[in-house]
Amino acid sequence: MLKFYLIFISIILSFVSSAQRKFEDEIIAFEKSDKISLPASGGLLLTGSSTIRLWDNYKKDLHPFNVLNRGFGGSTMQDLLFYFDRIIVPYKPKIMIVYEGDNDLAAEMPVEKIINDFSSFTEKMKTKLPETKFAFLSVKPSPGRSHLLHEQITLNKKIKTLCYKTSNCTFLDIFTPLLDEQNMPRIELFKEDKIHLNPMGYQICAQIIINYLKEQNEK
Repeated sequence: MLKFYLIFISIILSFVSSAQRKFEDEIIAFEKSDKISLPASGGLLLTGSSTIRLWDNYKKDLHPFNVLNRGFGGSTMQDLLFYFDRIIVPYKPKIMIVYEGDNDLAAEMPVEKIINDFSSFTEKMKTKLPETKFAFLSVKPSPGRSHLLHEQITLNKKIKTLCYKTSNCTFLDIFTPLLDEQNMPRIELFKEDKIHLNPMGYQICAQIIINYLKEQNEK
């Protein structure tokens, strides 16, 4: 019985490990870049899933703010928690923008589980980066995932509530501006894959982020 239990645990640990390793090459690439030239601390950090990673014009869209992009793959909040110490802590950002939750829902993860992961993230921030202000971008609506609109709305409401209860945390709504008059995703703001934003979509998000950054600088 003990042998069976140990084999079972080994299989589970192996599965979890392999799930995390799919991003290891990206994380190692960040670390190699940092060894050559570590970005200055106290700046603006973008992190999260491919909505962040694929933002090609982020420096131009968020000018004149000094921005570092550490988005990776099709990550979830669990993945960001796993790599927290390697791609967030070293930069000691003054402000951080986070985008997760989109792939979590697509993977059919329950909303409450996702919120628990977001809550764990805020606890890590309190412990390891208590001076850093951070904002969660709402999960965006997209034509390719319109079947998840209800779950996205529910998750966004819960993330917003969590932010209200958390010091240094702000909720930024990019969901509403990406909807048309019928409350469906504006297809002209997305790439052909109908999931990721095109430059017009990113510009809308950028303005919301810039307004937040200006508010923080005025405090």
